[in-house]
Amino acid sequence: LWVGGKIQEVTTKRASVDTLWALISAAVKKHDPETLTTYGDKQFNYKGTGIVGDHTNAITAIKVENGKRFVQIQNPWGEHEPGFDPVKGKPAGANDGKNDGIFWLPIEDVKKYYEGVQIDHLTGKMRLKTKAG
Repeated sequence: LWVGGKIQEVTTKRASVDTLWALISAAVKKHDPETLTTYGDKQFNYKGTGIVGDHTNAITAIKVENGKRFVQIQNPWGEHEPGFDPVKGKPAGANDGKNDGIFWLPIEDVKKYYEGVQIDHLTGKMRLKTKAG
């Protein structure tokens, strides 16, 4: 966990899809760490989604394909993701078919399935660097 930056928390219900995309994409481009929190299990039924309720995931990348905006999400457990059937242990038809906890979701689904976005706006020597940047 990186510390020392200014934490920004955004509730997805209160933000438009365009606002969420702008916040997430700006933070990814600046290499600021970001997390997503899901709703509690009593607030939202995640059964069959591959997403874990009452949990925090990392945002690792963004992309635009054919005009559709996607966010790459990583479950720190290294498993559980949309498109992987944990009962059958094989792909159910979405993402890369690996049960590695890394998956892409359209920004509209990020708004639907996640309660909040947290961005740690790092400064100076606290800035996170990735292999790509």
